[in-house]
Amino acid sequence: MNGNDARFKKLFRYYGFFHKYLGYRIVVALVISVIATVLDGFGLTMFLPLLQSFESGSVNPDDMGNLSFLISLVSWLGMDINFQSILILMIAFFGGKGVLKYFEITYRVRLRYRFTKLIRFQQIDLLARLKYEYFVNSDAGRIQNTLSTEIGKVVSAFGDYLLTLQNLTILVVYFLLAMMANAELALLVGIGGLFTNFIFVPFYRKAKALSREHTATSHKFQSLLIQHVSLFKYLKAVGKASDYGEKLKTKVDELEATSKKIGKLGAVLESGREPLVVLIIVLVIFLEVKFLGRGLASFMLSLLFLYRGMGYLMLLQTQWNSFLGSTGALENVSAFVNELEEYQENYEKGQIQPLRESIEVAEVDFGYESQILHNINLKIDRRQTIAIVGESGSGKTTLVNLICGLIPPNKGKILIDGKNLQDYDVRSYQNQIGYITQEPMMFSDSIFNNVTLWDEKNPRNIERFWRALKRAAIDDFVRGLRNEEEAPLGTRGVLVSGGQKQRLAVAREFYKDTEIMIFDEATAALDSQTEWVIQQSMEQLKGKATFIIIAHRLSTVRFADKVVLLKEGRIERIGSFEELMQNSESFRKMVELQEL
Repeated sequence: MNGNDARFKKLFRYYGFFHKYLGYRIVVALVISVIATVLDGFGLTMFLPLLQSFESGSVNPDDMGNLSFLISLVSWLGMDINFQSILILMIAFFGGKGVLKYFEITYRVRLRYRFTKLIRFQQIDLLARLKYEYFVNSDAGRIQNTLSTEIGKVVSAFGDYLLTLQNLTILVVYFLLAMMANAELALLVGIGGLFTNFIFVPFYRKAKALSREHTATSHKFQSLLIQHVSLFKYLKAVGKASDYGEKLKTKVDELEATSKKIGKLGAVLESGREPLVVLIIVLVIFLEVKFLGRGLASFMLSLLFLYRGMGYLMLLQTQWNSFLGSTGALENVSAFVNELEEYQENYEKGQIQPLRESIEVAEVDFGYESQILHNINLKIDRRQTIAIVGESGSGKTTLVNLICGLIPPNKGKILIDGKNLQDYDVRSYQNQIGYITQEPMMFSDSIFNNVTLWDEKNPRNIERFWRALKRAAIDDFVRGLRNEEEAPLGTRGVLVSGGQKQRLAVAREFYKDTEIMIFDEATAALDSQTEWVIQQSMEQLKGKATFIIIAHRLSTVRFADKVVLLKEGRIERIGSFEELMQNSESFRKMVELQEL
């Protein structure tokens, strides 16, 4: 009994997961199944009086057990109990069952669609609100696998789970009808049915363990696949693409081996159930007739219900086993959702107004496992241009991540017009930011959509688009393409060069016309001529936007109002380009090394 109790607990534990998304709707589906099954049972019941009326012209209600009230129903409806009236009642019962069965199937389809939509929407929303510091420390393969493959498995699991519940409900209804017809026979067959369940327990456990193993291996495969795509150029250039492909093949073999084991278990369960069910029914009939001296008529109706119910028992076990094959994905998605919910940005806070005075980094420390920034104090006035320079590893990008609100400081505050950023909805601040990195990300879409981020293509936006391209020195290139602004960029911008991607990224931020512009090594991939054109555009905007520039090539920071020199996570000196040349030996050496 403990094993059955545990299975029932698991059955309804999983119900809680699906109930979060669908609520009472699952119960509605079960109620429809119950009513349809009752009508089917009543229709089957009428076969016995139908045969009796056909053979002898009379009906013996005693052979129907506690279902004899259906004969009384015929009289209550004002009809004589005869062959024709029983046929009419059968048509009514089976016709009603057919209508309800239609609603049951269509309702189940609607539930599956609703569940799929809600869980995918939830994942999208959770990912959008996910804290950046959690994301950078996460396994990209797990995120990718969970949001794509695993969600698909969970949707399939829901279909199997709902069918399991419906089949269980139908089985219970048929068993109750069998009890009403002949309680003794029903109990004997019920005991035999429970016995068959014990036989399959080890197979269920194995299926669940294999499902978890399959999910874990799938995570690893997705992680390797993502790296294969993102590092393809390097692997191809050094002749290691095939070697890396062998690593992927190993994981594919592991996935297929697990899938085969799950399939074999399913085959054993599928092929073994019906012979066992028939064996039990035959043994019970033999016991009733040979040892208890019962006549066939006394338990024929109960036997009909039980056989019908045993068919649903087999379906139940099949669906349950199929569901167990997806429990690894279900547990993974459930745990993943819980993790994402724990690391969500709080968007219920107040809105930060557009920047009016300054951005201030006040006594900030930050680090992950080791300290990166130490006691940073920096004030950036509105529409000031500042440059952050320093050797690799000095903390420049980390400082910008803090200023962007991507990560919160371990100590200290980021103040926007004197207000602590952590006390507000960070999106209202980030909407004011334009951010260009050394490796700009391009979407697999047209140039227009990449620059405008899917703005409506109307005359005003088209004009803004071309103006932004001109300021980024990329308009002539785009006009020379066959489809001009509708030309595709390919996956991650593979159809254009690195420098062209960089200029399109710059154009994107010029198009947005944001208050705060952050250039993180934004001109590093550009030739000197293009860099000079973009620098000229930036200089023309000086005093019209707040510029924060990270640069190794110090020629791009000459026009800055203020240069911040970082060294080993600390601010060594702040001043104009000329002041740092005069007062900072470190800065002077950096400039001399670049022969400026």
